[in-house]
Amino acid sequence: MEPVPDPELTAIYARKSMKGDTQEITVSRQKRLALDDCEKLGLTVAPENIFIDNGASAWKRNRKRPGWDALIAKARRGEIRHIVMYHEDRGLRQPRDLEELLAISDEHGITLYGRANARNLQDHNDRYALRIEIAHACRSSDDTSRRMKDQKLERAENGLPMGARAYGYTKNGMKIIPREAEIIREIFDRYGKGETPWRIADDLSKRGIPAAKGGAWTETAVRRQLRNTRVAGIAVLHGQEIGAGKWPPIITRAQWEFTQELLAFRSSAARSEQAKRRAPRAYVLRGLAICGKCGTVMPGTNGKYRCARAKRNDAMKCNRTMKAEPLEQFVEDAAVRLLENLTVSPKRTRTAAVESAEYAIEDDERQLAELHDMWISKEIDTAEYRKDRRTIQGRINQNQKKTAARVKSPDAIADLIGPGAKAKWATLTGERKNSVLRFLFSAVIIGEGSMSRYPSTIDFGRIEIEQNEIA
Repeated sequence: MEPVPDPELTAIYARKSMKGDTQEITVSRQKRLALDDCEKLGLTVAPENIFIDNGASAWKRNRKRPGWDALIAKARRGEIRHIVMYHEDRGLRQPRDLEELLAISDEHGITLYGRANARNLQDHNDRYALRIEIAHACRSSDDTSRRMKDQKLERAENGLPMGARAYGYTKNGMKIIPREAEIIREIFDRYGKGETPWRIADDLSKRGIPAAKGGAWTETAVRRQLRNTRVAGIAVLHGQEIGAGKWPPIITRAQWEFTQELLAFRSSAARSEQAKRRAPRAYVLRGLAICGKCGTVMPGTNGKYRCARAKRNDAMKCNRTMKAEPLEQFVEDAAVRLLENLTVSPKRTRTAAVESAEYAIEDDERQLAELHDMWISKEIDTAEYRKDRRTIQGRINQNQKKTAARVKSPDAIADLIGPGAKAKWATLTGERKNSVLRFLFSAVIIGEGSMSRYPSTIDFGRIEIEQNEIA
C-alpha cells in the first residue's frame, strides 16, 4: 500500500459486537492494528478522530452507535477523507450504512482501508465489490439471528430455561440453590402478608443478603423477583406462556398467580390515589374573588383565596386571604337562593360598581373637553395633547366595559331556575359553577377580617357579593 495525501483527514473506527465475546477481536487490538496500517500508509491520526463502539451491534437496525454516528457527521462536513478499520464489516453491516457513506463520498471523496485491501468509494468497481460484501454480511447476520430465534423457540418448547442465570437457580437453570430459594420464598410470603417491596428490600440489604448480581436489594429488584415466571416453573417466550418448564419450581403456581393479582391490585390502587392527589382543585370563584383592600383579584391556591399582591416585597404587599371551602359554600348558597327565587326586573337597582364607573366616565369626558380647549388656546402643544388624550380615553374605555352588558338575560341559566335549583346545582362541574356564578355576580369582595377569640371560625361578615343585573 502506497502513501496517500491529506494525512490530517484520517479516521480510525473500531467496533466489537458484544462485550466479553472472546471470538471477536477486541477494539483495543483493532485500534493498534489500524494505527500500524496508518503508519505504513504514511497517515497520521489525531486522537479525536479515533472512533470506538464497544459492545454495539451493527446489524440491529435500531441499535445506536455513537462512535460511527460521530465519524459520519465529520465525513459529511468534509473533515474525513480516509477511514481505516480492521475490516469493512466493523463499520458497514447494513446496505443503508454503505449507501450513506457512498453518498458522502460522491461529494467529498473517501477511501476505505481494511487489513486486506483499500476501497476507493468513487471507483465503480470498488463500490460494486463493497455492495456484494455488505449484502453477504447482512445475510450472514440475518441467518445468525434466525438461528438464535429458532434455538430459543426449541429450548422454550422443550421446557428448558433461557437467558442469564435466574436468582435461586444454578447457571444452567435446572437445579435450585437452597439459600437463594429461601429468600425467594420469604419475599413472596412477606409481600402476600402486606409488606411493601421497599420494606422487604431494605430489610434484606440490612441483613447483608446479596441480590441476584451481588449488589444490594432494591424495590425494583424485589418487584422483578415477584413477577419472575421462572420461580413458578412457567416457560415463557416473547412474553407468552408456552407451557411448564422442566426445572423444579421454588414456589407453587397458585402462590405466583395470587401474587400477580395482588401486584395488579396494589398498583391500580396506588395510581388511583396518586391521581386523586394530583387532581387540581376547581376554584369556582376564579376571577370573582376580589381583595377589598387592594381591589385586585384573589386567585385560589392551597385551599385558600389569596390576594395577588401577596408575593410582592414592597409597600404594596397584601396578605389578605380567606379559606376557599367556606367562602365558596357561602357564595354557592347565595347563588342557589337567587336561582330558586329569581325574578326578572328590568328596573333592578344598579350596582355600586356600575355607578362608580359611570361617574368616572363623566369626569373623564369633562377632562377631555378641558384638554381640547387648552390645545385650541395653544396652552399645550399637539404632542402633549395627543398623549394626554390617549391616557384619558383609555380610562373611559375601561370604565365603559364595566357598564356594558350588565343587564343579562336569564336564558343562559334557564335550566337551573326554579324550586329544584339546589339539586341541579349539586350535579354541576366546577367549570359550569364558575360560569353561572360569573353570570349572576360581578364580584365577591373580601373585606378585612376581625380579630376573633376563635381563629378557626369564619367571619362571613367580611364577604360582600355584588350582583349583576338580570332582565
